[in-house]
Amino acid sequence: MNLRVRFLRRLPRSFLRGWVLDRLFPLSVEAFGRPAPKTGGMKPEEKLRAFALYTAQEAERGLAEGDLAAERIRDRLFQGTRELGKELGRRLGIRGPQAAVELCGDLYAWLGIDAECQGEDGIVIGGCYFDRFYSAEVCRVMSAMDAGIAAGLAGGGMLRFSERRTEGAACCRARFIQEDEGP
Repeated sequence: MNLRVRFLRRLPRSFLRGWVLDRLFPLSVEAFGRPAPKTGGMKPEEKLRAFALYTAQEAERGLAEGDLAAERIRDRLFQGTRELGKELGRRLGIRGPQAAVELCGDLYAWLGIDAECQGEDGIVIGGCYFDRFYSAEVCRVMSAMDAGIAAGLAGGGMLRFSERRTEGAACCRARFIQEDEGP
């Protein structure tokens, strides 16, 4: 990993959590088209809980409106986080899918997700802060954010989940696939 990422990893996790959430909240508001709770003055842990509750509620609302609404939300989540991933990739000098997957692991950790990189393109999630808030359907909608960040960091491709904790699996498993792009 390059020097910028090494430096970033030395910053306090609570600072990084707040920094990431300050970027994810506006992207979520844009995707859902609904206002988010006020988070000014919240500690990063409180902000994480507010983000989980907001995204779960709004994804459920989108799912209740039907498949087309849920697909539009997934697409907007993907597009917004892909742009964020591109920005992070440029600023941090991320090159290639393996570096992108490794940084995704860091981002997950900052958000309370216990992720382990496996090989050049795999991620296994053993524990996830969000699975106590998300149903299986909400998790599928919200994973568009994961896919978008990974695609942006790597300059294309897709993060595809094959197993999910919210669907009863012991862990989540995902692979980064170069050819495909989209939520």
